Amino acid sequence: MFIYLFIFIYVLSASERRILFKYGFCDIFLSTFAAKLIYMFEALMQQFDILACLQMPRIFKTDHIITKEIYDDYALVEYKLENHISMDNLLELLDDQTEIILLYHNVPSKDVDFGQSCCAYSNPRYCHMLKFNSHTNGAGLCTSIYVTIYSSLEYMYIALQHEVQLIMTKGKCDYMRSGKGLLADFF
Repeated sequence: MFIYLFIFIYVLSASERRILFKYGFCDIFLSTFAAKLIYMFEALMQQFDILACLQMPRIFKTDHIITKEIYDDYALVEYKLENHISMDNLLELLDDQTEIILLYHNVPSKDVDFGQSCCAYSNPRYCHMLKFNSHTNGAGLCTSIYVTIYSSLEYMYIALQHEVQLIMTKGKCDYMRSGKGLLADFF
């Protein structure tokens, strides 16, 4: 899309380009592109809200959204858990869903429940591009869950690989999906 814009601007004469930039054509083009991107992510978030509330009502409720942030390649939604639950219970709830695959369960220390984290993602074969993250607080309970909605499978795969590399530096993992298993899910 941007290539066409630059070709279009290149073929114009210098005076036509001055008029074009004077009236903010590029600003209009970029703001239209950003508006379409926001609309796409809003639609994906709405679809996720509907599906998640039906499939996992103990975790997701539409009125428990804390924050929504939209970026170029993904959107991040934070859900507050109505009933704070242990990491084991959250892992069970996620494991009960056939579309969700556990990426890792990190346990920095067996002595305390604080600081545990987990990440799961939706199976790309079901055409959803979602990642779920949660961590335990000082009481050893999960209070919120973060859902990342991606714009493409490529971005999702790269983000999951990056997440695995980061978590490997933070203590011991009770479970870690292998790199080959992760790659196999995407192809």
